[in-house]
Amino acid sequence: MSENRFCPNCGQKVDAGEKFCANCGYQLSEDVEKVEENKSLESSNPTEVSQSTGQFSQPNNNNYNRPKKPINKKVMIPVVVLVVLIGAYIAGNKYYSSQNQLNRFTTALSNSDSDVSGYLTTTEGSKKVPKEEAKAFKKQFSGSQSSIYYMKQSLMSNGSYGNYSWVQSGRRLFVFPAYKLQADPGYAYVSTNNKNVKIYQDGNKIATTKDDSRTVKVGPIYPGKYTFKAEGTVNGEKLSSKKDFYVKSGKDNNVELNLSTATFTVKGMKDSNIYINGKKVGKLDSDGKKKFTNYPITNGLKLYLTTDVNGKEIKSKQVSVEDKINQGVHTITPGYKGLVSKDEAESLLSSVFSGLRYGASSSTADYFIDGENNDSYNELVEFFKSIEDHLEDVDVVKINSITPLGNNKAEVSYSVKYSFENDDQRKVQQFTYNGAQIEKEDGEYKVKSIGKTGSSPDWERRYDD
Repeated sequence: MSENRFCPNCGQKVDAGEKFCANCGYQLSEDVEKVEENKSLESSNPTEVSQSTGQFSQPNNNNYNRPKKPINKKVMIPVVVLVVLIGAYIAGNKYYSSQNQLNRFTTALSNSDSDVSGYLTTTEGSKKVPKEEAKAFKKQFSGSQSSIYYMKQSLMSNGSYGNYSWVQSGRRLFVFPAYKLQADPGYAYVSTNNKNVKIYQDGNKIATTKDDSRTVKVGPIYPGKYTFKAEGTVNGEKLSSKKDFYVKSGKDNNVELNLSTATFTVKGMKDSNIYINGKKVGKLDSDGKKKFTNYPITNGLKLYLTTDVNGKEIKSKQVSVEDKINQGVHTITPGYKGLVSKDEAESLLSSVFSGLRYGASSSTADYFIDGENNDSYNELVEFFKSIEDHLEDVDVVKINSITPLGNNKAEVSYSVKYSFENDDQRKVQQFTYNGAQIEKEDGEYKVKSIGKTGSSPDWERRYDD
């Protein structure tokens, strides 16, 4: 009969030759042999009463070394998982605390490359704030660390900063509270003055205006600094208008992007060529005028004239039509470098005629190029000598025209009224002088030639005393 064998781990009876317990999987070979040996010793050496003492002998516990029972894996794994989860929850609670989330948010605001959209929300909580709107929000803090600091301090102390509030909104990792900067959304109303104009928000096309609607509603969007742009074609010219605009919470955000046009008249020498932004756009008529209606204002709308004088092209000064329009001026008369104005010409010629009516004068000679050596000066002295007996008064009454002859040179046409007394009659005559020349010398305008007039007056009137 085979010996009974038992698993030392669980006590299950096992067959001879088995290496592992069928019940618990324990390795049997060596330990089972030890158990059998111990049992043999116990059966062959029962407890005897000591002959000398008469006491029972106790079994030697050292003869049976029972191995420790291993920890049950089914129990151990859940315990480990629980410990890890508890630790992670404690760490997560700290990491996702309101203060730490605020710290990370304000740090991200300082970094131009960081996305803060995950820290923003609106009172319309269902709307997720896009990255583009988060960038617009960040623009108001660009380069302003002090603004970020004051916002952080305000949110820490009372949970608000202007129209913004630091609130719990949603969850992080489905477990931890998420804290975000909340604001009422904003709405922008972008308007322009033409149809078929494309409207852009931060480079993205959002609408095209129509005949019956030239205002586009934008929103809801998160408050921030946005770039709006309008592009269209007016009278064959491509126009655009661009504006950076801070959209506040609410609906009080009106963005005007008119494509600039203007109605104006250009005046100058007849037949002058008109150039706008370097492009020839027409000529002045025989009256020296040309009108432009609803002309597109682009690149500041710079205008100048070119005139052919004695085979030489003379170019006027450049004028900003846009500046003139903004000043309320709608008649544009480009000047020429060093060209005498009508007021300056009238003042100079008046000084010449009034100064010489009483004869030669060295001070009056200073008004002429080459002074007393100027031919026109001497001609005028002789003329006044010839009429001095009856001349009562002389007056330069009108500058008819000024024509540029080059830098600092001009040809002038003007009218002079003479009053004569003869016995009991008073006679008034007006003569027009053409071809007079005025030049700028050492910063002052002087007469080079007084011009020529006919022998017959423009008109004559007689009055009896």
